Order: sequence, then C-alpha cells, then structure tokens
Amino acid sequence: MHHQLTALQHTAQGLGTARCFLECYANSHACAACLCAAAPLEGVDRDGCTALVQLHSLAKRSIVPTTNWFGSGLAVCEWGGIECQPSGVMVGLALPCSPHHPLRAPGTLPSAVQLLTSLRRLDLEGCSLSGSLPTGFHQLEEIRLGRNRLGGSIPASWSGLSKLRVLDLAHNSLSGTLPELGGFAIMEQLDMEGNRLSGTIGRG
Repeated sequence: MHHQLTALQHTAQGLGTARCFLECYANSHACAACLCAAAPLEGVDRDGCTALVQLHSLAKRSIVPTTNWFGSGLAVCEWGGIECQPSGVMVGLALPCSPHHPLRAPGTLPSAVQLLTSLRRLDLEGCSLSGSLPTGFHQLEEIRLGRNRLGGSIPASWSGLSKLRVLDLAHNSLSGTLPELGGFAIMEQLDMEGNRLSGTIGRG
C-alpha cells in the first residue's frame, strides 16, 4: 500500500509539474510559486525552490545530465549537478556548460541563486550568462563563473568572503576597481584574466 501511495504521489506531482511548465510560458512570475507548490522539495525551503526553478532552464544547457529535475519524484540530492552532505543539506551546484552545446544560448545569471544559503560550491562556467554578480555569496567557498558575459563591477560586499578558496571570474566583461579583498586569506585559486579590472588584491 505504501508503494502504491508513493506512486500516486509521484504521478500527481508529475501532472502538477507539467501544468506548471505550461503556466511558466505564460507567466514567469507565477512559475516558481506553481512548481514549488506542485512538487515540494525535501530539504529545500521556498526561497531555495524558487532559485532552482530559475536555474532549471540553465540546467538544460549544462553538460551535466539534468533530465531528472522537477517532476521525477527524486529527492533534490539525486538531481544532476547537485551535491549534498550525508544529512541531505545541499552544498554544491555544478552546471558547467559546453561551448558546443546545441542549447547553449545567452541567458541571465539568476539573482535567486544567492537564496541557496547552504550552498558552498557554485559552478556555472561557460554558460553565456549575462547580468551582474550577486552580492549575497558570503557562505561560498568556491565560485566558478568564468567564460560568461557577466558585466558590472565586483560587489564591495565580496570583501567579506572570508571562506572563499576558489574564485574563477576569467573571461567575462567585468570592469572597475577591485574591492579590498584582504579577507581572502585562504585563497587557493584565483583567476580574473580577460576582464577590465584595475587595482591589486591583498591577502589578509
């Protein structure tokens, strides 16, 4: 009986998710609310679900298989590109793109990605993403956003990224003066080549 109920729940979620994707084409603002209500994600709050919805279209362009996102009945920790701790907390999101992917097209870095507050590692390299860098990445240890089309400056708030070990922003369209990065005392890998940045990077 338990297996039958589980199968019925997955079927209902799948139908609800399909209906939501139709709604997404008509009203992007209602999209996240619909999907997150139709298929609640275990271990992910509503803000985190909203972020994953925004990342869903990007996931289709990744070299990482992501056909099991939303509506599959799988836990988030079993989705392609998602890394979790044994406790079920999501700590990694790796959806790098290939320059030869047939669905690779310009998109915007989802601002809601900073709502994934448990995230420690983020890899969206080579996905032709435009937009600006989010300000709320304080918990991240690895940021790989190289080979995109990101513009603007590096947020001053990034000077407080004291846990950051890897930062790859190479080959974007970033400009301006580097913020005081003295908090990067444990930095192991840093690549900002191919931007229009000025200033120096200090170590705390």
